[in-house]
Amino acid sequence: ANIHEEQNRGRSLTVIRSWDYWRRHFYWSSHHEVESLFLVAEMNGSVVAYSRANAGRLTEMGSLGEHAPAAFALLESTIRQLRKRDAGSFQVLVPEDHSLWALLSASENAEAAEHRGHWLRQIDWAGMLAYFEVAFRERARRAGIEPARPVTLSMGAQTVTLPLPSASEDAATTCDLELNQIDAFRLVTGAVRGSSLTDDAELGKLLDSLFEEDSPIFWPMDVV
Repeated sequence: ANIHEEQNRGRSLTVIRSWDYWRRHFYWSSHHEVESLFLVAEMNGSVVAYSRANAGRLTEMGSLGEHAPAAFALLESTIRQLRKRDAGSFQVLVPEDHSLWALLSASENAEAAEHRGHWLRQIDWAGMLAYFEVAFRERARRAGIEPARPVTLSMGAQTVTLPLPSASEDAATTCDLELNQIDAFRLVTGAVRGSSLTDDAELGKLLDSLFEEDSPIFWPMDVV
């Protein structure tokens, strides 16, 4: 779980995973993964790399810090297992900035090909937050919070004023908090406290009230 979190922080379209997901990963993925090909590498009792695969493709791989060679060793172990099963080829898809890319490119038995494309999911940030105006107002009232001025959140190119009553209704001129897409989804799914995303104590208190950890606006996809 920690490896997945570290490697995918800041990447768009990454699904937030709960501890329940990892405890029951074969329940979720048994239809396309081989249990014997879920491998981990340990150092001093802690997992530093892991890999998941099916009979023809690496489905996922990750490593901590400088432990990319451990991940590569897991890949080699996977390939050795597949050779015993007479697998003709094995596909590995990784981002170009992945630590495994350089190792794969230098391998004598690997054929490397670079594919470029754009994954884009346009999120209507304003529409999403406006939909929960009633809930936001109720949560702010319950917490006894009334912002002194309008509060804005930004995700990508979208800057939105939170649908809350404020002591001053003057238009906000600055962005109070800029979020990447991953942190935005972590916030609305209760996977992170809003106060951990800002150094502004008052803003952090407001976000903690609006995006409650035990009552998220959206549940993480993997636990639905």
